[in-house]
Amino acid sequence: MHRKVIITGVTGLVGGYFLSRIVKRSGIDIAVIIRPKGRESARQRLRTVLDYFNMAEYCDSIAVYEGDITARNFGLNQLEYNRLCYGVTDIFHSAALLGFDPRKKIDVYSANVAGTINVLNAAANDTRFFYVSTAYVAGKSTGIFKESHIERGQSFNNDYERSKYLTEKLLRDFFADDPHKLTILRPSIITGEYPCGRTFQYTGLYTILRSFHAAVTVLGEQILYVPYNGACTKNYIPVNYLADMIQEIFVRPDAWGKTYNLVNDKPLSNSKLSAMLHDVMGVTIVNDLPSKKGGASNELVQALNAYLPYLQDEPAFACDNRNMLVSSKRDMAFTKTYLENMLAFCIESSWGKKYAVC
Repeated sequence: MHRKVIITGVTGLVGGYFLSRIVKRSGIDIAVIIRPKGRESARQRLRTVLDYFNMAEYCDSIAVYEGDITARNFGLNQLEYNRLCYGVTDIFHSAALLGFDPRKKIDVYSANVAGTINVLNAAANDTRFFYVSTAYVAGKSTGIFKESHIERGQSFNNDYERSKYLTEKLLRDFFADDPHKLTILRPSIITGEYPCGRTFQYTGLYTILRSFHAAVTVLGEQILYVPYNGACTKNYIPVNYLADMIQEIFVRPDAWGKTYNLVNDKPLSNSKLSAMLHDVMGVTIVNDLPSKKGGASNELVQALNAYLPYLQDEPAFACDNRNMLVSSKRDMAFTKTYLENMLAFCIESSWGKKYAVC
C-alpha cells in the first residue's frame, strides 16, 4: 500500500522522532510543513532535525513546504497548496503550541484549535488523520481516565490542556461518521531517550531541572522551597519509546481509528523524584511555599508557578488500546540512573545550545 503523509510539527520532539522512524520505510512519500525561523529556511530547519538523527542524506527526498498552520492554506499559494494536498492518504498532526502563560492564551488557541482546522481542510474524504493530543486532556479529573474518555466534567490547569481537549472534541465530531479515520495519540510528559537521556527539546520537566540546577551551581543554594504533594505521581514517557509506539500504530491498519493513552506503566511519585534530585543534584526540596528569605533562588521557584499545579495531583490512566501494542511492553521505569543521564546530557549540550533544533 503506497502512502503519502503530511507531517506537521516535524521540528518538535514528537514530530521529529516520528519522522526518524518512517523516513527509511519504503512506500511512503513524506511532505512536511515547516515555518522558517530567523535566517533558517524551512529546508534548513528540516536538515537540522535530520542531522540530530544522523539522517541528513534523506533531506532531499522529503517535500518541504514553507508554511504556517495558523494561516489559511498554510500561507501557500494555490499551486503549492494543491501540490501538497494531492494524493495525501495520511496526515500526522503534531504541531502545537505548548504554553502555560495565560498572556499567550490567544496564541495557544490559534495554534492548537484553529491550526488543526486548517490542517483538516487539507484532508481528502478518505484521508486518515493521526492527531497528537496529550494525556492531560484529563485535566483535573479524578479517578481513572480511560482512552474512551474525553468529557468528564473536568476543569483544567491551563489553556494548553483546554485547547487540546477542545481540539479532540472537534476532531471526534468531524469524524463522527467515519471514526476509523481518526487516531488520537495522547502522550504524557515527554522526556529524553531511555536510558541515555538524549533530547533536543528542553521544556516541561527540563524547565524545572534547569532552574534547580541553576540554583545549586550558580546561586549556591542547596535548599529550595517548593509546594508539592509527595504522594502524587507524575507520568514521564521517554521519547524513543513513545516514537516506537507511534510508529507501530501508524504502520498497523488494525491499530487505526482508536485513541491511545501513551503513558508510562510506572509513574514516579514526587517524593521519590525529590529524593533522586537530592542524590543527583545535591538539592533538598522542602515541601513548603517559597521562603521570602530565599532571595534569587526564591525568584527561580516563583518562575515555575505555571508548573506547580502538576505537582499537586494527577489522574490515573487506563491503557487498554496501548496495551495491545508490542512496543508498549518494555520497562521504562524512571530511575536515578536515568535522571543522572538526563542531567548529564543537558549539561553537555548546554541545555540545548549545542544541539539546538527548534
